[in-house]
This record gives sequence, structure tokens and C-alpha cells, in this order.
Amino acid sequence: VEASEAYLDALTLRARLDITQDLLDSLTSRDDRISKLVEAGRALRSDRLEVSFARQQAIQSRAQLEQAYKVSQARLARAVGRDSRLAPASLEYEPPEITTEVDALLEMALPARRDLQAMDQQIAAAQLAADAVNAQRLPSLDAVASLQYSEGSTFAPDREGRIAAELTWRPFAGGVINARRGEALAEVSALRAQRLEFVREIRLQLEQSVANLVTARTLQVLAVAGIESAQATLNTRSARFEAGRANVDDVLDAEAELSRQRSMQLIARYDELRAWVRIQGALAQSAWVRKLPQ
Repeated sequence: VEASEAYLDALTLRARLDITQDLLDSLTSRDDRISKLVEAGRALRSDRLEVSFARQQAIQSRAQLEQAYKVSQARLARAVGRDSRLAPASLEYEPPEITTEVDALLEMALPARRDLQAMDQQIAAAQLAADAVNAQRLPSLDAVASLQYSEGSTFAPDREGRIAAELTWRPFAGGVINARRGEALAEVSALRAQRLEFVREIRLQLEQSVANLVTARTLQVLAVAGIESAQATLNTRSARFEAGRANVDDVLDAEAELSRQRSMQLIARYDELRAWVRIQGALAQSAWVRKLPQ
């Protein structure tokens, strides 16, 4: 799960970097266009300055994203045990449908978690130890056998065997036994409390991951509509600016909104996969790992 999240972090930053580069290319082209309009007297010099400033901001954003992307590559390499930075491959994997019912997911998770099974074994062992201590207060009956040889005595047989029952009971050791039993039961109670808290943590992890999954899917749908709307707005405002019926601020706002919607769509897609991976981790499923790019 950690390696998958590092992979998705790197992909998210690279997607943002690509979108920022697209925005920068668009602003560069728009800067050239406005420069020609200024020379022809069809645009103000202040319009060109605004576009140039927006372009410089995009250049700065790209530089920051490039540094963050390099760091994410190093984290990805560390997560998979490599020394040099790794560039994540393009990811077209679509997670399969999975139930969003937390109770159903928890029922699937509990029998599959080996760490939870190990805790159950510790609880069983501690309970057996407590029962063994408690059994020490009861009398114990053992069989005793002996065989003796005698030589040179006319009054004793050459060989004598005895079989008897030996009863052992410590009636005055109850205080010590009770103290030991109390310690053993306290250990059992502590382990059961740890198990209960661990199950609660698994449930909380599932609830958070399911919420993130649903949110990411909703944001993707909104982003698709947002991209279409932002692209139409940009086209309209660009045409109006060319005709002298809109100012450059309107065009730059539409350009920035289109870039934001594209980023939202890609980030939401990766967030959906990130949430799905966390659910698989909570379910202790490992088959999905082979499906991701190596």
C-alpha cells in the first residue's frame, strides 16, 4: 500500500506538471498573439503585460512542481527498495467495482487479516496459561511405582515392587495462586482490549477509504462537466477578445479555470485508485498488486 501510494503521488505530480506545461504553452501562444494585436493597435499594452505576468507565474509553478516531482520519484524509489529516482509509467488501470458497505467490507477483512489471527492466538495462549494457574489450586493425584532389590538378608525378599497413589494438595497456597491467576487474567483482558481497538482501527480505515472513494468518483463526474464548460467559456471569451468585446482578464480567468478542471479530473482519478488500494490493504488482499504496472 505504501509503495502504491508513493507511485500515485508521483503520478499526480507529473499530471499536474503536464497540465501546467500545457497552460504555459497556451499562455506563450497567447502572448505572441497579443503582441501582434498590440503592434496592430487592436490591443492595449497592459493586456500584453497581464498575459506576460500570468506566463511568468506558470513558469514559477512549473519549477516548483518539477522539484516536487523529483522528490516524489526519490520516495517512490525508497518505497520499492531502489537507490536512484524512478519515473512512474503511465497508468491506465481502472479499479474494479467494490461494495461501499463498510460492514460487508469488515466481514471480509477480519478472517483475512493475519495480524488479527496472530492476536487471536496470543489471546488463546494467555487464556490457557490463566487456566493452568487456576488448576494449581486443585488436588492432584499421581501414580507412584517403585522396585527394590535386597541381597544377603534372609528376612527380606530378593525383589519387592510397590505401586501406590500419591495425593498432592497445597491448601494454604491459595493466595499465591490467586495473585498469579489475577496477573494471567489481566494479560488476557489487555490482549482482548488491544484486539477490540485494532478492529476499530480497521473499521475506521475502511470508512475513511470508502468515503474517499465515493468523493473521488463524484469529483471525476463534476470535473468532466467542468472541463467541457471551461473549454466552451474559453473559446467564447477568446473570440470576444479578438473582436474587442472582452478584456484579457476574462480570457486568463477562463484559461486558469480550464487548467484547474483538468487537474481536478486527473487528481480525482488517482484519488479513486488510492482509496481503492487502501481498501485492498485493509482487506489483506494482495492479488491486485500484480495488476499494477511494475
